This record gives sequence, C-alpha cells and structure tokens, in this order.
Amino acid sequence: MIHREQSLQWRFSDRSTLSPLVPLLWLLSLNLAAFGVAQGVFNAGVWFGVLGACTLLGSFMYGAALLGRRS
Repeated sequence: MIHREQSLQWRFSDRSTLSPLVPLLWLLSLNLAAFGVAQGVFNAGVWFGVLGACTLLGSFMYGAALLGRRS
C-alpha cells in the first residue's frame, strides 16, 4: 500500500537531468533574441545618422554655393 505522502514526493530518478536547465536556457534564448533586435535597431540608427549627416552637409554646401553666387 502506498501512502498518500509518498505518492506526492518526487524521487531524483523521476526528474530529467535537464529540468533545472530549462528555465536558464529559456532566459538565454530570450536574451539572445533581444540582443538581435537591439543590434538591428542600432544598425538602422547608424545608417539613419549617416544619411542625415550627409543630407545636412549637402544642404549647407548648397546654401553656401547659392550665397556665394549672389555676391
């Protein structure tokens, strides 16, 4: 006869050896996905900054050329 208390207890042999690692692997996969998203955002930000700086520099040069022709 099995007592009620014994049926609710876990024995070490009943658990998988990977079960303690599952939450750790899950958090690691979330972190890696988040880093991939952040890397994409920063790469887009760098290109936006480069194109913005080139546009700003070009418009300043165009304005300076227009002012230089007037005088």
